[in-house]
Amino acid sequence: MRYRLRFFICCIALATLSGCAHQYYAEDFSSPYGFFSGLWHGFIFLFSLVGCIFFDSVHLIGKPNTGFGYGIGYAFGLMTALGGGSGAAR
Repeated sequence: MRYRLRFFICCIALATLSGCAHQYYAEDFSSPYGFFSGLWHGFIFLFSLVGCIFFDSVHLIGKPNTGFGYGIGYAFGLMTALGGGSGAAR
C-alpha cells in the first residue's frame, strides 16, 4: 500500500512540475521548422549527437517546430540515416 501511495505522489508531482516547462508555440514564430527541416535534422542526427556532447548550442531537435509534420520528417530522416529496414531484406 505504501509503495502505491509513493508512486501516486511521485506521478502527481511529476505531472505538476512538467507544467512548468518552457513551451514553444509554432504560431509565435514566422517560420517554424516543418516537414523538410525535420527530414534534414533526421539525416544529420549522428552529427548532432556528437555535437551536442561537446557544445551547448547544438540540439537534437529543432525548436520551434510544427509538431506532427516535423516529427514525421524527423522519423523518416532518422530511419534513412540509421539504415532503417535494410537488415530485413536479407
